[in-house]
Amino acid sequence: MDKDQATRLLAKIAGYLEILGKDPRSTVFVPLSDAYRRLGMLDDALSLAQRGVRTLPWFGPGFVALGRVQMQQGDLEEALHSFRKALELDEDSIAAMQSLVRLHLLRGEKDQAVALLERAVQLAPEQLVFVNLLRSLRPEGAEAGACSEHTEPVVEPAAAPIATTTLAELYVRQGHFQRALDIYQQLLGVHPDDPRLRAACADLQNRLSAVAEEQADQQAASLEVFEPAGAPIPTAEGTDESAATALGAWLTAIRKRREHVR
Repeated sequence: MDKDQATRLLAKIAGYLEILGKDPRSTVFVPLSDAYRRLGMLDDALSLAQRGVRTLPWFGPGFVALGRVQMQQGDLEEALHSFRKALELDEDSIAAMQSLVRLHLLRGEKDQAVALLERAVQLAPEQLVFVNLLRSLRPEGAEAGACSEHTEPVVEPAAAPIATTTLAELYVRQGHFQRALDIYQQLLGVHPDDPRLRAACADLQNRLSAVAEEQADQQAASLEVFEPAGAPIPTAEGTDESAATALGAWLTAIRKRREHVR
């Protein structure tokens, strides 16, 4: 991690702490814990994730964040428990499967990793990191329909629900923003001049963009090479000592703010 990356993480941490200070039950503890972990602040990351899953025991991404810290600390058994808990809460969680694949590979459990990758490719065929890793782990010549580029399993569609604003609102409350957007767009095709439908579509597109950005940040966090606990933040080549000093001071300020959030 270079100085610019560290600076961006520190800026995000400051924002996350503001949110958490206003709402201690906020799910923002997940990206905040990941940010601490990526900066090598493993004790802070672990404490925050543990507190988060105690507060929101139904929130699967919290257990993913907890497991990532535990895995980086070398506590593989606890990490395994956390990732499995995340999948128990959401069996289609790509983040949990991705982290569990890494854990299985660290433990030398190739068969378990391959089985999870096959399932992940079925759920998210656009994730090339899964496709490429699965290819590299399979014995040469082995084929599996789950990851074939040319064939996909045929799934008989269930009867489509009637598109109504009530159903769309239900999907929004459940966090299924894409499903809600699909319904609103169907309705907008029938009533193109309805300002409420246009506003609902715009709002959901903004929400989906925010979710996609957050998922991209979390995926980058999960795929980066783990650094040893307490590792200093490296600076980019050619930067002077004052930049490193400034980053150190910012970290100290972040720790102090975290104490106030508690």
